Amino acid sequence: SDVCSSDLIAVIYRQMGDLPNALKSYDEALALRPPARRYARAMDLYNVASLYIEQSNYAEALKCMNQALEIFHDVDRRDIEGLALVRIAGVYQKMGDRRKTLEYLRQAREVRQNTPDGSSPAIQSALGSVYYDLGDKQEALHCYEKALELSRPSSDEAGEAHGLAQVARVEKDIGDLAKARGHIEAALAIFESIRTQIPSLDLRASYFTEVRPYYDLYVDLLMQMHKQTPQQGYAAQALQASERGRAR
Repeated sequence: SDVCSSDLIAVIYRQMGDLPNALKSYDEALALRPPARRYARAMDLYNVASLYIEQSNYAEALKCMNQALEIFHDVDRRDIEGLALVRIAGVYQKMGDRRKTLEYLRQAREVRQNTPDGSSPAIQSALGSVYYDLGDKQEALHCYEKALELSRPSSDEAGEAHGLAQVARVEKDIGDLAKARGHIEAALAIFESIRTQIPSLDLRASYFTEVRPYYDLYVDLLMQMHKQTPQQGYAAQALQASERGRAR
């Protein structure tokens, strides 16, 4: 059908990085979509909003995402409703409105808790990041720990490693250095395991650039432990960790 063709063309344009033409194709799909196909129209609106986000057109993104959100709620698609709420929260975060970000993330968590699979690691992690930025380290730690707990049954190694590192960052900030060390070392071990499975040297380098901040966190943590107990050899371990971080 013409609607499917417009959707497919939009996806292709988006993959090519041609956002204006992708947006035009989604708009055409929306115009052709029968009003009775409410869920499909909501997905079109969701995709349009996502494109506006990529273009930093936050006003239009919020307009479209809120329209999609209303339909997702009406047709009882709580799973996608939760994702839409997270995307809205992400827009407000980009706009620097932390309170609105937190408000929508809380709504997303409440919606997701009423779905069969419950709250998602992504929502809990996003909540933790907002609480962290707001200075509420204990609540951030609680959310990060919940995200870590939820990520483990899915066998998502990268997600678990990022979760461990997030927990370690907060523990370091609140002074629980021993726990922070255990968590960041576990995270780095997973990252190293994943890195060795990447066949391309270029892709390995790109991957390491992504996880390099966690090596920096480990070095900072060891130096903080060295300041507390200078005789334990933490400075030497920090140097070794730093060299590992540069040698990839």
